[in-house]
Amino acid sequence: MNELKLESIAPFLAGFAILGTVLGMVLRGWSTIKGFVNSLFRLVVTQVHLQDEATAQAVLAHLIRTYKRSALGERTFGGKHESFRDGKFGHVPFEFFGGHRILFWVRRAPLWFNVAAEKTEEKSVIYWGGKPKANMKASLAFVRGTINVEAIVREASASRNHLYWSNGVSAQKRFFIKRIPDATQQGLQKYSAGTSLAWYQEGLYRLLAHTADQLGKGASPLSPGRSTDKLYFPDPIRKLLREVEMWRRLRDWYLQRDIPWKRGWVLYGPPGTGKSAITRAIAEDLDMPLFVYSLGQMLNEDLEQSWAEMQAHVPCIALFEDFDNVFHGRENVYGKPKLSDLITASAAGNGGANSATAGAANNQSSVLNTGRLSFDCLLNCLDGVEKSNGIFTVITTNHIEKLDPALGQPRKAADGTVEFISTRPGRIDKAIELGHMDDADKRKLARRIFFDSDVGFWQISRMIDREPNRKETPAQFQERCAQLALDLLWQAEHPNAGGSGEAVRPKAESRDQGAELETGNRA
Repeated sequence: MNELKLESIAPFLAGFAILGTVLGMVLRGWSTIKGFVNSLFRLVVTQVHLQDEATAQAVLAHLIRTYKRSALGERTFGGKHESFRDGKFGHVPFEFFGGHRILFWVRRAPLWFNVAAEKTEEKSVIYWGGKPKANMKASLAFVRGTINVEAIVREASASRNHLYWSNGVSAQKRFFIKRIPDATQQGLQKYSAGTSLAWYQEGLYRLLAHTADQLGKGASPLSPGRSTDKLYFPDPIRKLLREVEMWRRLRDWYLQRDIPWKRGWVLYGPPGTGKSAITRAIAEDLDMPLFVYSLGQMLNEDLEQSWAEMQAHVPCIALFEDFDNVFHGRENVYGKPKLSDLITASAAGNGGANSATAGAANNQSSVLNTGRLSFDCLLNCLDGVEKSNGIFTVITTNHIEKLDPALGQPRKAADGTVEFISTRPGRIDKAIELGHMDDADKRKLARRIFFDSDVGFWQISRMIDREPNRKETPAQFQERCAQLALDLLWQAEHPNAGGSGEAVRPKAESRDQGAELETGNRA
């Protein structure tokens, strides 16, 4: 019996022995077999790499928009907190593309978009299209000879450029505001002037519960008329506004006469005189992008890069607000500790030795002037070897005396009056002082605020008459009018509660007085 059992299982034992021998040979030669199989696979399927993040994003967005995507494979869902155009702020759910392999069908040929993470010792979180990652690398895989990858990359680049240049809106509208550095961006992109596109406009997300038109900060309500017409400045300044409008549309005129097609203004005066307001109004009325620079946070390479990128948006406006907070003459003083304090601290740590104090002074002086934006770099951007045609530069300052003459200061005429033409045209062409309001402009602003209240207009006119030529900035006078308007509104809603102490004329009499004032103003 035992011999019969052995005879019956002998074939199985022999089979297992042969299988074990074969598996052993396969394992010993696995690397060779794997290499052979990979070689055969590469003969059929080829792979191309996308070197940088910008190209990978552009290609992926183009593939999603153009070709059919397989429903098989991994999917990634997430959400971000975002502003809504109705003023709310909330959570926006989405499906994110690009965090895994995706199969596309280019006509009938398969195309795989692959994303792989490289190992890195860095522990900081970096973002690729909004998804945390450690150095992500993208590639395309496809059957050899079935897909023209060069054509796909060219088309993706053209589509992304069109999106950048239109800034996500219609080609007829160019105005947007871009702050540099941008607190919403990561890394070097914070100092880029590139584009104002929001994350949901880049084509890497599928919104699940909202549309792109619902997201983003809502635009300020627009009232009829031009934005510059709602600001109050003397007539000479209004003529300068017309000059900018002509500069905006006469590019060929400037170039035919070999006049640089660029402008530069410095607006100076006390706070509240409308320096930033007039700059934004010009950008809105002339439909130009507005780039607002925080120079104190930038290095030379940051400014040079962003200034070069601005060329893609010309004509545009570059605004340097509160310039005197960054540069005193040619010295960058932004956030700089006092040299005397550092010397004192160093001397205290060295027992107050004179030699130590002198050494500290020399060392600290060099340290304080490194790692900052240099004045020379700023001048080179404004008026260097490379022309910056199409850029209207505006510098605002409360202290014109702190501007270096090489940048441009007000120029005095022979009779002692101050001209608008600066001491350094080509960099800063005009030095314009914005001061206090005159009484005529005060009445115009008051009529705009009290368009529905003759009583309010009469009262504010009495204040102007009692204190003629009172020094007030537009911001100060507007606040005074707003306080009076709110007080009158409160009195109308609470007639028995008492007022602010200012006598209110009868309605009929105030209407007659208001009409009389209006007639006088028109005359």
